[in-house]
Amino acid sequence: MYPQVPRFTPQLRRRLFAFIVACLFVGTESAFSQTADLQNPATTPHQDVRKWELPDGAFLRLGKGVLGGSDRTVSFSPDGKRLAVASGIGIWIYDVATAREVALLNGGRPALIRSVAYSPDGTLVAAGTGNGSVQLWEVKRGRLLATLLQPGSWRGVDGLAFSPDGRIIASGSQDKIQLWDVENQTHLKTLQGHKGRIFSLAFSPDGKTLASGAEDHTVILWESATGNNIATFQHSSEVFSVAISPNGESLAAVAGNSVNVWNLSTKKKVATLKDSKRVSVAIYSLDGTTLVSGENGRATLWDVRTRKKVAKFKHKGWVGSIAYSPDGSMLATAAVGRFGGSYGTVKLWEVSTRANTASVQGHVNVNSAAAFSPDGSTLAMGHWGGTIKFREARTGQHISSLPNESAYALAYSRDGNTLALGKHEGAVKLIDANSGRRVAMLRGHKGHVDSVVFSLDGTMLAAGARGGENSASGTVKVWEFPPKALDVVAQRSLNTFHVQSGGGIHLAFSPDGQTLAVGSDEGVNLLDVGTGENVATPLKSFSPAVAFSPDGRLLASNSPDGIRLWDVSMSRTVMALHSGEWSSGSPVAFSPEGDTLITGTSSGKIILWDTETARNISTRQAHGESVFFAAFSPDGRTIASASRDGTVLLWRTTDLTERQ
Repeated sequence: MYPQVPRFTPQLRRRLFAFIVACLFVGTESAFSQTADLQNPATTPHQDVRKWELPDGAFLRLGKGVLGGSDRTVSFSPDGKRLAVASGIGIWIYDVATAREVALLNGGRPALIRSVAYSPDGTLVAAGTGNGSVQLWEVKRGRLLATLLQPGSWRGVDGLAFSPDGRIIASGSQDKIQLWDVENQTHLKTLQGHKGRIFSLAFSPDGKTLASGAEDHTVILWESATGNNIATFQHSSEVFSVAISPNGESLAAVAGNSVNVWNLSTKKKVATLKDSKRVSVAIYSLDGTTLVSGENGRATLWDVRTRKKVAKFKHKGWVGSIAYSPDGSMLATAAVGRFGGSYGTVKLWEVSTRANTASVQGHVNVNSAAAFSPDGSTLAMGHWGGTIKFREARTGQHISSLPNESAYALAYSRDGNTLALGKHEGAVKLIDANSGRRVAMLRGHKGHVDSVVFSLDGTMLAAGARGGENSASGTVKVWEFPPKALDVVAQRSLNTFHVQSGGGIHLAFSPDGQTLAVGSDEGVNLLDVGTGENVATPLKSFSPAVAFSPDGRLLASNSPDGIRLWDVSMSRTVMALHSGEWSSGSPVAFSPEGDTLITGTSSGKIILWDTETARNISTRQAHGESVFFAAFSPDGRTIASASRDGTVLLWRTTDLTERQ
């Protein structure tokens, strides 16, 4: 007998509706709560920012994305309460009083953001992306209103500015400037005249003039209404930053070691503020009496009238972006790494006391070094600036760090006790993976070592290095492991191979340790480890990444020619995988069972392939920049992907490999 069905009363309807609504929003809290009310974030509890706006399928993000890289990397809101920061994965909004994360604007689709600007009324944030488009975001709801596509542009948008009335956005990419209607989100006109990449834009206070600084050593003044060229100011080098004084009378332009000050009425240069270091940005104070410039290791406050330095704000790294709060009481400086890697910090300063009141952390650049430990429990990552961090692979929990230790490549020994570091000075450093103590140094390369790999039986270590300065001739050395000396200089390696290596070297041992696959400018070479002979050259392509299948039967390569699977014994292609993406030097790796292949792309995607059918199992827009590392954990349960956007993502394999 069937159970009696309850009557569908109005009360039951209300309960059922409430239940359905609750179900719809299960799992979306982190995505909505961070943007529900950006004007009053203190009303919601602080959450785990590592889970904000993750790409579909990822369960954790490590890092917040490298800083944007332009002179408009940071922007204060008009009320001075918020700070927008351009990053490798989107726009971060911070609370100025606490330096706490308020929101991440990327809609779950990470994108490299080069520049940001708040609208004058504070309701919008404009973002210049790495692919030449401009995003327009509604701040209160954290909603993407429009993506403005620059005609024929593919390079990043460094120059970005709202007109003072908020009606126009100016954006610069490549050698052209685009003007956009904010309300209608339409293209107004294109300004042409530069012969190089545009780095910086600034409107005059009355909005009638737009200034642009560019790679062609010039500043051009444009009439905003007509797009006509009013004047051109010549400089001795690239102009990385321009700023117009609050009274509209002067323009500051950064070129080389100087900030040149021009009178906008007479069109004459009236002052040069010279520094001993290269300058990357300059901005006027609210009253126009002082000017702040950014250099390596500091920001400098200048008296405009006397041309003297008044104060210094110490900041590790290249200070490439500076912003004044609207009331002039605070200053934000960002070490964006325009002439070097990003140290990942934004500092907030009280101008009157020169005190550093708060710092925003976590935007450090992850370099091209990452490795799983053999048991899959630990993920080692190299960070620009000289730190190696160890994290629990399943949770991302920080385990330990090795400060002042840089590496271009990382690899664990088969027992997990030793970590090999590819070093800049042409050496391989071996350290105890548990204590960080140095075990040995293997020397003999001329250029930096960008690939290290252990043989499966743990008796050999191979290292590949590019040639020295101005040399395209690289070397691959195979060393005995463990080494017989602490400093292996005189001891000869088991074998040395010479290859063309301008684009980098990629290495993979066959499972039996008898063959070494070398990806270089020559293509793929299969080398006999014992004799040093070239067994086969199955592929002629630029700098392909390589990986052997667990049974050694197949070799996978990822190059501009595409992704290919090779039959090792017959040295022929058995399968070509078509991603439609540029992937020079992007990673390729087999799952432990060998039935799945993961590849990365230059556009930030990771793709999983069925190695039996060549079917694309899954494609994810994982990162905002190129993927340099993608691999399965040794137990096959976790996937890690790392990108030049400054983040590492962790994925559950089952979430990506379920066959549709």
